[in-house]
Amino acid sequence: MTDFYYPSQQVNTIGNWDYNTGYQLKAENDFELTLTGSKIANPSVEIGPPGWDILPVLTSCEVPVAEVLFDGNEPLQFVKEVAGSLVFWPVYGINTLQTLVPGKAYYTVSPDAGFVTFPDCTKSSTVKQQISRPENFTPWNNLHYSAASHVIAFPADVLAKSGISVGDAIGVFTPEGLCAGRTEITNLSSGISVSAFADDETTFQNDGFAYGEMLQFKVFRPSTNEEISLVVDYVASLPNTNYPDFSSGGIFVANGLSAVKHLKLQALGEQEITEFDIRVFPNPSTGNINLTLNTWPANLKIYIIDTRGSIHQIVSPGALPGGSLYKFDVGFLPKGMYYLKLIDGNIIGREKIVVQ
Repeated sequence: MTDFYYPSQQVNTIGNWDYNTGYQLKAENDFELTLTGSKIANPSVEIGPPGWDILPVLTSCEVPVAEVLFDGNEPLQFVKEVAGSLVFWPVYGINTLQTLVPGKAYYTVSPDAGFVTFPDCTKSSTVKQQISRPENFTPWNNLHYSAASHVIAFPADVLAKSGISVGDAIGVFTPEGLCAGRTEITNLSSGISVSAFADDETTFQNDGFAYGEMLQFKVFRPSTNEEISLVVDYVASLPNTNYPDFSSGGIFVANGLSAVKHLKLQALGEQEITEFDIRVFPNPSTGNINLTLNTWPANLKIYIIDTRGSIHQIVSPGALPGGSLYKFDVGFLPKGMYYLKLIDGNIIGREKIVVQ
């Protein structure tokens, strides 16, 4: 996850190919690559330490992802495509990634260091091609499938209560209004996920999310050719996950995971902003604070107040696109608990912060 080969800059920290390792690959044009070797007997891959890994598929046949086992008995808890939108996330009933394809590699989350083993191939095994980049039927821009993404789970019970219909599309948008992730609702009886893709650092244009930007959603309903704003509430922590750093509800993080607990459809242009949707991180902080808001009024003032009501600083960020990240330093404050009080006319928001 750290080494790279960059021929135009004459850099190679990878060295030689290792068949036990998966790789991300970016090319400007199509090309063919031939690798020779011998068949691997009893293929297994060592992964760990706990957290993210890139898992290579070492069999010559398609592999049902649910049959790939960690340390001999536990199924994988999370798998997603590299530069694709297919996801296996059984805790939320999401199984758009049904098979692992030979010659590919996939992102996984592992609970500990150990081995991943693949089942034996059978004569009936055939490669099943899944559509990871579906046709765009929305008025939104086409997606740029970069290698890093933040996956947001929409459980079936949440979708069923939301007013979303089969045939609708859910899109996730950057503060500049770029669609950076999209999925179609094909049924309401199973969970779905939206992969929000990161900005591709190898291109000059802005084609995805930057760290810390707020995830903003819309629904497109082709039956009425209508766009609808989608207000999202997130679960505070992900169940059955031992890695709280991977859970960042509402904020884009490369390889982040979020899950939705409530959805509300709201007609575009009709809602009146009466409160701020605030995200603050890191919190607690030792100095720098990152703040994102659903709206950034030009005359917004941010007051940093202690528990006695004394004002320590007033910040005026100015007009920014909704969902943008704003950074400021609280390192000058003594250790303790403080409040950010946000005021713009009659709109008031407040968020507790801790300075360590």
